[in-house]
Amino acid sequence: MAIARPLGTFGPVRAPIFAPSGGCVAQFTAEDRPVDSPTLAYVHGFHAAARPPAVFLGESIVAFAAGRLIVGLDLSSGSQRFAYGHTDAITCLASSVEQGLGASGQIKGPRAKFAEVLVWRTDTMQVCGTLIFHQADIEAVGFTHGGEVLVTIASDRDHTMALWAVAREGRFRLRKSEGAPIAVCSAYKSGSVTGFLPAPHFAAPSDGRPAAAHFATFGAGHVKFWRSERLNPAALEGRRGAFGADGPPKAVCAAAWATGGRFVAGGNNGEVYFFEGTQAIRCIQNQRFPVALLLPLRDALLAVYSHGLCSMLQGDRIIDVDISSLAGAPETKMQSAIVGGASWHLSRLVLASRTHLMLLDLAGNAERIQSCLLLLAQPSRALTAACSHPNESRVYTGSLDGGVRCYRTDVQRCAPGKSFRAPGAVTCLAVSGCAPGASTSWLAVGCEDSTLSIVGEDQFQYIFRRCLSENKSRLTCARFSACDVSGVHPLWLAVGAEDGFIYTFRFKEPNSSSTRHTGPEMVVKVATLRGHVAPICDLSFADTLPAGLLLSVDASGQPLAFDVPLARRLPSLAASRDVCFMPWTAPVGWPVQGCWTPARVVEPPKLPPRRFCEVLSHSTIAVSDAFDPAVELFPFPCPTAPTRAPARLEGPASLVVALTHSKCSDCLLAASDTALFVWQWHHRTRLQPAEGSPWRVADAVGDAAGGVLLETPEGRRHHAMALGQQLTPQPKTPKQRRSPSMPSCSRSPGRAVGESLLQTPPPARRPSAKRQLSWSPLSKVAWEEEEEDEAALAPSRAEFWAGTNEGSVQMTEERKSAVHEVASLPLFGEQAESEEVVVSIDTGNAPLECTSEANSPPSYASASIPAGHHKLEVAPPAVPRSTKIGAAWAAHLPPGHSRWDADEAAGLRNRCIVTPKIGTTETVAKNTQTIHAETEFRARTIHERQRFDTVGMLMGGRGRQNAAIVVAPAGSCSEVAAGKFLVRCRDVGERYEVEVRLPGGQLSRILRNPLRRTLTFEGEAPSCWARGGAAGGRRPTASELMEERLIVRLPPNFDLTEPPAQVDRGFAEGRCFVAVHQGAGQHAWVENNLSDDATGGV
Repeated sequence: MAIARPLGTFGPVRAPIFAPSGGCVAQFTAEDRPVDSPTLAYVHGFHAAARPPAVFLGESIVAFAAGRLIVGLDLSSGSQRFAYGHTDAITCLASSVEQGLGASGQIKGPRAKFAEVLVWRTDTMQVCGTLIFHQADIEAVGFTHGGEVLVTIASDRDHTMALWAVAREGRFRLRKSEGAPIAVCSAYKSGSVTGFLPAPHFAAPSDGRPAAAHFATFGAGHVKFWRSERLNPAALEGRRGAFGADGPPKAVCAAAWATGGRFVAGGNNGEVYFFEGTQAIRCIQNQRFPVALLLPLRDALLAVYSHGLCSMLQGDRIIDVDISSLAGAPETKMQSAIVGGASWHLSRLVLASRTHLMLLDLAGNAERIQSCLLLLAQPSRALTAACSHPNESRVYTGSLDGGVRCYRTDVQRCAPGKSFRAPGAVTCLAVSGCAPGASTSWLAVGCEDSTLSIVGEDQFQYIFRRCLSENKSRLTCARFSACDVSGVHPLWLAVGAEDGFIYTFRFKEPNSSSTRHTGPEMVVKVATLRGHVAPICDLSFADTLPAGLLLSVDASGQPLAFDVPLARRLPSLAASRDVCFMPWTAPVGWPVQGCWTPARVVEPPKLPPRRFCEVLSHSTIAVSDAFDPAVELFPFPCPTAPTRAPARLEGPASLVVALTHSKCSDCLLAASDTALFVWQWHHRTRLQPAEGSPWRVADAVGDAAGGVLLETPEGRRHHAMALGQQLTPQPKTPKQRRSPSMPSCSRSPGRAVGESLLQTPPPARRPSAKRQLSWSPLSKVAWEEEEEDEAALAPSRAEFWAGTNEGSVQMTEERKSAVHEVASLPLFGEQAESEEVVVSIDTGNAPLECTSEANSPPSYASASIPAGHHKLEVAPPAVPRSTKIGAAWAAHLPPGHSRWDADEAAGLRNRCIVTPKIGTTETVAKNTQTIHAETEFRARTIHERQRFDTVGMLMGGRGRQNAAIVVAPAGSCSEVAAGKFLVRCRDVGERYEVEVRLPGGQLSRILRNPLRRTLTFEGEAPSCWARGGAAGGRRPTASELMEERLIVRLPPNFDLTEPPAQVDRGFAEGRCFVAVHQGAGQHAWVENNLSDDATGGV
């Protein structure tokens, strides 16, 4: 059998390779980038078969086994620590409070000669010794002699027991250096040993000899008591316990030492035996279920049975407490049998079932148990699938026990409210995208009997439940297409089966928004795609809108491409070589060829069971190892084998069956056996592409020109930007603005070259200002360094504008021309109203039209209105701008225009309407108000640019604030949609009611302007590209929210100078209700030309 050629070789199989076009292949093949490795943050799950499943390391620290790790869980904070060192699954563990040591044993690996026992410190979780002796799985460990001696028992034919000197200080420290046990014997030859229990200390005998240290071992049909002299631990003496005429139980499941050296044992059929010496003197059988835990109290015995019942045996009275009835207990449908537990000083009790780890507070008496705290949740059978939510910090797992469980990746907690039981054994999962903060995704659950169930994430109600395959083939994988929350493009679902078929479904609505759904209306089965001859192992939709291409790979390593809407197979994979599949999960292909090692070709070809998951934010791909349970990290793309050894993430003890990356929490999750391992990145060292953009950083090393290579759907492009700089344009510092190399317009006298009014730094804000400047750290330092220099060079803005006021000193003709040649900077109110949407409301008689309040020329921060925000009515054309100013222009007004309209059309700032402050002149007050308005506008503009100018914004347009105007009718009621707002206005006579809603968003504040009779509502809602309209159809994120603004103009004779009659604020839900009193007319204010900036909060 010949060795396969490296090209196109994926382990023992071959597949066609089509490198992307663009000429950048050589750079990728020669590249060897370091990989930023995450750290293990949390483990959801534990090894329920370990003996015991949990032990106390301290009052608030519980240790349990998970895969190859010992996990220390802090009960007060919920954090976890880990002890590494095991090479296979852990089977048993023990701890010694006196010595501060812990011990754990493992199974013997298939290629190992010995089964190791690790000794570790309980305070630091650091391994301090490894004991190598047993040649079979370790089945029990325990400390005796006050923690100075460790007892280990193996599962070989004789069940060999070995004693080790492990004390930190003391008599047996010298023997520990020899690396051999101090005593070896057979624990029990007729059956397995499942438990070790040290006896408490006793008083020394009267003859002066030291007290013998006692311990007991128990297991299949036996209990054995051991004596070991402290001065000579090697002198072991063991005796079996006698159970009486009825004989021993089939298995002894639990045991405990009571006061006075009495021993209590529990059987597999609910028997509780009381021993005196080595003889059982009494047996009580209250239940017919195995005894999971025995806890002796002062004058009673607490027995916990496997079916969840706690029985207090006190004299002739028995008190039963059902754990499932306690507050905080797991749901009944998700519970399983209890397998063991541990206690701490008769005050705290930890119980472990096959699916949950629970904490009970005894308070000295079982009758006082009032609540149950859920520590961990896991399935009772092996995990088979895991998928992370595209827009939320949630991950779903499916297992063979039929449970679908949800975990929060931001706080690392189980979410019982979103966990449910599927109709069968779960084999695949998929979750669709949705709007940020809305639980409206679709969840697809595939089962072992070929049943596909689709539920809505909001109510978890079935909208589809059907068997897809006639021969009941197991469903192996599922994947949703990119979600367009606007509903323009349909949502697709592809499900692969073990028979090689792919079933496609089309959804009527992209989100689960209603409480009732019917299958034929909401989701439709479209077609069955054929072409594979082996079970499907991976499916990937192209990250485009509308969804078109589907890449599938089967277990033989054969990749195929399909056109989903047309339900046809592409003739060659070359047609999809330049299509972006993000994140990449396929096990074969040009981007992951370097993750495989060429091997001998096998017949028939079979792809090793490896899982792939691209980590978008770190240019890394995580790959599971097919032979050693671990996760390896490779740079992405990886067309050739890297020269550096890939980083390995240890922890799982069995093969990883699912890999997924949570973008919201930036963590990598791996499903292995019944545990979910979570690795998290705590910092980012690379340039990050924005959410919602199909661009990805392909090469983080800047070239000679300072560019960065980005991978786009059209190929690879160079972005002219130095490495480490932000994608958002930075505000220009004073030194940069005075640079002669910068282009400049006509400038006013007395200003430096390259400086204009548009480039003047904003003045300092008052401490009481609500909006703060959003400078970057680099710009902030530059502003602080040049502040004094700028103040000395730049003239006063108040002095500059003083010449434009009526009654003031007229400017020279040269200065007038210079001012008119420079584009004037509009006020914030003018900028917002220049983009306002005009709404005309029909009141039944004649339409009331409202034109735009200003028509100022577009500034450098303006942008076109996104799709879906068209103006409903175009305002009349503005008056042509003239070179005249002041009274000269007012004397030559066009017919039908007032002085107010003329000043607005000319783009001039009206400063004669500012109410002066007490003790100041009118001119100073006007100039102060003008400067304040300009500063506020600059701050908002810079804030928006730094917030919205991501990669997705560079491709889809710049975000800005949208505004809409609604003219409220008098004497009637109306409902209208203005932009993204829904407005309801009603005149009830003595007061006027206005109700505003912003669907899908939230309101931030409300302003009232009594001078203009307007109510201004401001809020945030997802932008058009966040809904899939401009940036490749990516799901929306919190950074792509857009500010929305609504201006409601009330009819005359309603008073806004006083507080409103009623205000009902629901800002988080995006709603608000305002009612104002009836009052005097507002015509006098309009005639006085009062400013639109004199606003007040509602």
